[in-house]
Amino acid sequence: MSKNTSPYYAAGTLLNTYLQHRNRGLKSIAFDSGGNNVPSSSSYATVAKTIQHLPAINSILNADNKKLSKAIDFDSYKNKGLAYVMIYELLFSKFQKIRGGGQIKRMIVKHEKELRREADEYTSKNPSLGDPSSNFPRYVRVNVMHST
Repeated sequence: MSKNTSPYYAAGTLLNTYLQHRNRGLKSIAFDSGGNNVPSSSSYATVAKTIQHLPAINSILNADNKKLSKAIDFDSYKNKGLAYVMIYELLFSKFQKIRGGGQIKRMIVKHEKELRREADEYTSKNPSLGDPSSNFPRYVRVNVMHST
């Protein structure tokens, strides 16, 4: 699969830009390009979710003296955003698998058991990350004029 047709390539590129310019918001980075390279809504949503889970992903990669980071050879990747997006998809997304292929996917899938074990340890220490009830709003406004 070509780099440009990968479902993660646009998300990885957007995440790389965000990681280089952390003083700007994701929305301003994504939509201030003048309409030339506006990412798809799925790419934008994937990057937003990956950013939410970035501390968890970094903690998982850096556990046990960066054992997984070294095993996956994370520091050698030019497109770290793509690796972050793929790790998010494997560990925290709805389907928990990586679509597509490539060298980064092969290295991540090769160490999938260790990544999942570290992710389970991380979520047991931080239960709010894996709790689906944390996605519900805290307050709900009910319009009594329209209820019957």
